[in-house]
Amino acid sequence: MNNDELLAAIEGRLVEHRKGLEEFIHGYFRKVDARFDDVERRLDELTTRTGQLDQNIVGLRRDIALLHETTATQSARMDSMDSRLSRINRRLDLTDKADALEARVEALEKTVKP
Repeated sequence: MNNDELLAAIEGRLVEHRKGLEEFIHGYFRKVDARFDDVERRLDELTTRTGQLDQNIVGLRRDIALLHETTATQSARMDSMDSRLSRINRRLDLTDKADALEARVEALEKTVKP
């Protein structure tokens, strides 16, 4: 075998090795690309879910604010009713009578219980 034949054989082997290496690299990049697509899909799903969670949190905050408003309104109405009831009791002079009646009930309860 002369030098030209030897060089041709070496070049042929190098071409084969390069083709095998190129196939290996292309196959590896296809796998990386597929994994990247999967990561991208999952990121899109998480982004969507995060958006939905944000909407739910906004709804919950709105509901809580409405509950606070309702509680404040009811508290104000109860204060107003308490004030009106106190004025009625004072006008009808029921406060002293109610205190006296309560004292009598307590005294009776003490005599009934051994």
